[in-house]
Amino acid sequence: MLFQRLRLRVRGAALRAERSSTPAVQRKLAALRGAGSALIRLDPVRGTDLLLRHLQLALDSGDCVEAGRGLSWQVVGEAFVGSNPARLRALARQAEALAAQTGDVETGAMLHFGRGLAGIYEPGALEELAQSIKLFREHASDAAYYNRAQAEMLSALVRVFRGELLQVARELPAHIDEAWARGDLCIVPMWAGAYSQIARLAVSDHVGAARGLARARAAWPDHAFTIQDFSLFQGEMFKARYEGDTQRAWDVCERYWIRFRASPLTRVAYVADWVCLHRGEVVALHAAAQPARARADLLAIAERMAARKSLAPKLTVPLRAALAAAGGQLDATLDILREGARSMPTLWAHAARHRLGCIMGGDEGGRLVREAETFFGARGVAQPGQLVAALFPGCEL
Repeated sequence: MLFQRLRLRVRGAALRAERSSTPAVQRKLAALRGAGSALIRLDPVRGTDLLLRHLQLALDSGDCVEAGRGLSWQVVGEAFVGSNPARLRALARQAEALAAQTGDVETGAMLHFGRGLAGIYEPGALEELAQSIKLFREHASDAAYYNRAQAEMLSALVRVFRGELLQVARELPAHIDEAWARGDLCIVPMWAGAYSQIARLAVSDHVGAARGLARARAAWPDHAFTIQDFSLFQGEMFKARYEGDTQRAWDVCERYWIRFRASPLTRVAYVADWVCLHRGEVVALHAAAQPARARADLLAIAERMAARKSLAPKLTVPLRAALAAAGGQLDATLDILREGARSMPTLWAHAARHRLGCIMGGDEGGRLVREAETFFGARGVAQPGQLVAALFPGCEL
């Protein structure tokens, strides 16, 4: 993948002025795009490599439609692997211009998806994904279903960030049933695991959460580490944390960590950042029950996870708060929780306020807890304390 990215940068993304595509080239373009767009759902490194080859061939052949599709897929690939934002915007502008020129629905739909993925923590992500879903519904093809399902899953993820727990939990069974009915095993673990697990557990759908996760885990091979394994890892880990089972959370984390470290996904920023962040949170939580020497070693690992330069500071708030609490630093813990209440996605912001109020106590602390529990109650959360402990583990003082 790195070599193909370098080739594209040296060549540039200019489209050849005269179209020189032959039937053989068209078949090769279709094969590269089909294989790359399928593989990127499992392994963004190898999938992006094939899609880069597709884009270069499309540009060389002067095919506007294929070039537009290739550029839009590169926006997706760059969002996964962690690109320079200026480069991602430049690719998006080129794809947008070709989509306007050709009217190709697939180019526009994938472009919206890529922008939604790249800006997943930003206010406009849900609108980008909604437009992507709309266009995929209008684009009747076999590939459109699979791409739409990915956009719907990512949209559900963003909605969980925003606190739409009850709505997402109600919709999940239909999405999972559709995936099983179509035999789409790539999307099943992504619906059953990841942050969808938070929604189902929060509204007390414990049976559905456990059954969905168990079926997905049984259906997906466990000898590697793919995007699907990443989703299952998040689902299993959050379930253990929500249920207060620190040892199981630790066992899950260490089992998946070994496979992650041996996989190409260590070079995929979106995945690597979250795996390291979750591992840091679980390590900090596990450290509390260990002897002094082991505890210090574990907290040092968690501190390294929190110090990853590619992580946005707002995403590290739960881990930094846990580390400050582990060190008995009351003022630092409160300051970090206040930062989370200001800057984190809505669900985490209210969890930060709840944690903050519990630690502060008094009238002000009680007010923060009541406000947070009012927010959670309006969204169907049955046990706010358990949800807060899962989102902000190890912040007790």
